[in-house]
Amino acid sequence: MSTHVKPAEEHIQHLLNSQHELHPPEQLKREARLQDYQREYQRSVADPEAFWSEIARELHWHEPWSKTFEWNYPTFGWFLGGRCNITYNCLDRNVKSGRKNKVAYIFTNEDGSELPLGPLPKQCHHTIRILLSFP
Repeated sequence: MSTHVKPAEEHIQHLLNSQHELHPPEQLKREARLQDYQREYQRSVADPEAFWSEIARELHWHEPWSKTFEWNYPTFGWFLGGRCNITYNCLDRNVKSGRKNKVAYIFTNEDGSELPLGPLPKQCHHTIRILLSFP
C-alpha cells in the first residue's frame, strides 16, 4: 500500500510562478559537451552539412551515408544511403561501452529504486517478442 499523499494544489501553486533559477554544478558545466552555444549555432548556420555530418559521426552507423544532404524541392533527405538504428545508439552502444551500471532512466519509484542501463536491452527484446507475437 502506498503512503504517497498527493499535495494539495494550494501547496504547489507557488511553484508555477517561481522566479528561482537553478544553476548546474560547476563540475557538470565543465564536463558538458556543449560549451559555447553561440559558436556551435553559428557553425550550424554557416555550413549545416558539415556541422550535422560531424555530429552524426558521433553515432554508430550500420552503413555509412554516401551524401549528407539532398534537396529536391519539395522534398529533402539527410544522410542518404546511411543506416542508423537510434535504439541501438541510445541503449546497446552505451551498454557495450561499459556504462551498463549507469542510471538509464531517472525515475525514483515508491521504493526508491532506479533503473540502470544493463538490464534494459534484455527487457526491451523481451517486450518486442511479446509485441511481435500479437497477430
